[in-house]
Amino acid sequence: MNPVELLMRRRNVLAFIEADSIEVVFTRETKTKTPAGGFVTSWAPLSVCQIARIIPSKRRYAYTGVNTEAGQIPLWPYILKGLHNMDIKVDDKFTWDGQEYQVKSIEPDREEKTIAAIDFFGPRP
Repeated sequence: MNPVELLMRRRNVLAFIEADSIEVVFTRETKTKTPAGGFVTSWAPLSVCQIARIIPSKRRYAYTGVNTEAGQIPLWPYILKGLHNMDIKVDDKFTWDGQEYQVKSIEPDREEKTIAAIDFFGPRP
């Protein structure tokens, strides 16, 4: 892709996000080694606050699963759109407006934007 076109696409993504942005601090699962040689799993927030935008999935009024040869594949109800260099991983969690979300999958092409399918878990306890 032409570098100028890439720059313009990234600017368009930024403008789209800033039109209805949220600030996200992801919580990531970390494993800490114990003195006995085992591991303890904990959830630690990342120190970076990032901007993103939550978009309802296009199929929000349709059936939330797809039939395939391998069986049912769920369609996640929301999409998180961020900048191309967003620090995000599958299974990261975040809270916005008192509601908890979890990243389920990330689109592999991250040249101009980051698109992640997220699941909504409702109010955080």
